[in-house]
Amino acid sequence: MAKGGKDGVGQIEEETVSGQGAKGREAAAGPPERGEKPGAGGKPENPGKPEDPGKPDDPGGHDGDHGPRGPKKVEITAVVNGQPTETDADRDELLSSVRERVLRATNNVAQPPENWEFKDEAGVALDTAKTVGEFGFGKRVTLFLSLRAGVAGA
Repeated sequence: MAKGGKDGVGQIEEETVSGQGAKGREAAAGPPERGEKPGAGGKPENPGKPEDPGKPDDPGGHDGDHGPRGPKKVEITAVVNGQPTETDADRDELLSSVRERVLRATNNVAQPPENWEFKDEAGVALDTAKTVGEFGFGKRVTLFLSLRAGVAGA
């Protein structure tokens, strides 16, 4: 709606498609529900947490599936002796723990886990003392687990 200013130039008041201004929208929403802030658009009050409408409602400021540096969990396809095995790993989990889990799942227990190494799709050996997150994998990755060179099979 246009209003005349003191210099005679028209000023525009905020309107919505329904023709209500900002005050009309708040009044049309009705009184706040119990536990809601007035004008919060139906959001429950969350004491102790600063409001930031630009971020999802997650303590880390990210959605539930991703951490600040990528997915919280990584779906790993570990290929052992040509057979794929699926497992999930947390970003903070050591790759050596993933190796032990995959070896148990595939019943490859004759050799100690230290005799096995993970390689990526390019054939680069991965340091199992690092966490899964340190490699920067996306949501899914394929790794190859095989006996280290020079280790005899049992």
